[in-house]
Formats: sequence, C-alpha cells, structure tokens
Amino acid sequence: MAKQRRPDNKTSDLPLQAAGFVSEKGNLEANNPFLKRYLMRSLEVFLYWMPVWVPLILLAQIGTLGLKASRKEEQRLIGHETDLQDRFERDVKEMKGLKRQLDALGNDIYLERLRRQRTEEQKLEIEERGLAPLPPVSQPSPTEKP
Repeated sequence: MAKQRRPDNKTSDLPLQAAGFVSEKGNLEANNPFLKRYLMRSLEVFLYWMPVWVPLILLAQIGTLGLKASRKEEQRLIGHETDLQDRFERDVKEMKGLKRQLDALGNDIYLERLRRQRTEEQKLEIEERGLAPLPPVSQPSPTEKP
C-alpha cells in the first residue's frame, strides 16, 4: 500500500480565515470569531490546569520563603497568649476578692468590726502624732492659794 499524496494544488479542507487578530490598520478586530474561540480555549485550558498550578505556586512560595515568617508569627502570638492568660488569671482573682468584699459589706457584724478597727487606728495615729486633746487646765481662782 502506497501512501496517499496530497494533490499539488495545495488546497486543504480547512476553512479559510478571513482576518487575523488585527486589521490592516493595526486595530483589533471586533467581531473576529477566531479570536473569540482562541480566547475561550485559552481560558478553558487555564481553568483546566488550575488545580495543578495552585499547589505548585504554594510549593514554590514555601521553597523560596520557607516557613520562617509563619513560625515567627506563631511565636509572637504564643507570647501574647501567655500574657493574656496571666492577665486573665489576675483579673479572676481580683474579681473573686471584690465579690467576697461586696458580700461582706452586706453583713452588719462585719461593718461593726470595720468601724471599730478604724476607730482604733485613728486613736493610735492621734497618739503617735501627739494630737490628742489635752484636758482643760483649770485656772486657779484668785481666792485660792497655790
């Protein structure tokens, strides 16, 4: 069997294209069906290979930049987390103390104890500073002899 040869008239069964991407003046053709098909096919191929490109881009980024930035950010956030946890524990302790004090202020016996304690503290401070009032000194009357 011999190969079939094309006729020498160089005609093909492909449809002839009327125009290219640009017109003779250099402007893009507005209603060029070939251009529309070309762009649609390009978009289709791009979207078809998208699931391959995304991981490759991610791997390239990890390969070039590494995980240094993310590890650095993680350490910074862990530091902030421990600071916030400590602050939260301090605030909880303070809240419990204030709640206990608020509950105690509703107790009459506790209020009386506080009043007596403050009175004693004031007396001690007055004596320390020498501010205690002195009893009135009685003036000798002119008829009395000292």
